[in-house]
Amino acid sequence: MIPEQFTSTREQYERYKDFIMLYHEDKLQEIYDLGLETTLRDPKTGLYWDDLLNDSFSQEYLRLTESSSYFEGCQHSIYIKTYKERLNEYIKLHPDADESHFIKSEYDAANSIREFHYGTKEQLTNLFIATEKRKKFLSERLTTTGHTPELSNSETKNSENANPEQTPTVFGNYNYQLIYNIYEELRDLLPPNLNKQNFTNIFLLTEKPTHKIDFIGANISTFAYLINNLHQYFTTELRNKTIYNQWWADRFTFNGSSRDKKGISTICSAVRKGDKTPDRRETINKVIALLT
Repeated sequence: MIPEQFTSTREQYERYKDFIMLYHEDKLQEIYDLGLETTLRDPKTGLYWDDLLNDSFSQEYLRLTESSSYFEGCQHSIYIKTYKERLNEYIKLHPDADESHFIKSEYDAANSIREFHYGTKEQLTNLFIATEKRKKFLSERLTTTGHTPELSNSETKNSENANPEQTPTVFGNYNYQLIYNIYEELRDLLPPNLNKQNFTNIFLLTEKPTHKIDFIGANISTFAYLINNLHQYFTTELRNKTIYNQWWADRFTFNGSSRDKKGISTICSAVRKGDKTPDRRETINKVIALLT
């Protein structure tokens, strides 16, 4: 996600979005067929597209923060400072609304954030901590307006599991409930003695674990299909193809067999090309639906 206030970064993303989509899907031939390889570097700065977006995002984050300007994921102190002004603007646009409507709109907007893709690691951490603080503030604020807090949907439960002191997940957030839900969808493809917490630990931004999890109950193409589809949701650092494939090689085996990063790359490529067919596609589709 790129906040709408990050206008320069959003403009840069529009320039590169066709290339980015094909790159993440490993469709290298299509990149060359369309001549998109020329967009790998910015002609003015010489930066590669991912470095350019990270640099632009970081600069806009700093500029808006220094000017105490609101943006999605801004520092909590800035959010509080601009709250009443934005509330008044909302009511001007919606004359029949009151503060409770604004709060629910703000809460829904905070819940819609899936992942910030760019910026420094410190900025990403700040963005997610600020978002969780915002949701807590809004929940408490709704109570003070005399309304019953009706924010306790599944997303609210997610925020209750989000502790800024916890380790972020590979998806760049603190949404532990998402990992729990993935675990439930994959239960029959996991060892019977694997508990939810050990599964969750695998998906945290920590050093590689000492023990691997064995995927079972499906052909390896099914797991390659999972790996292919989760790629776009991992953090920027982990989306590098070599690092990404190594991440899976370090943490999982497949029906009792290990695969190195090259082996994972090979089977994932075969599945993308349609040369190999997953036998549990629907199960994996349910996992992907949790992230979309």
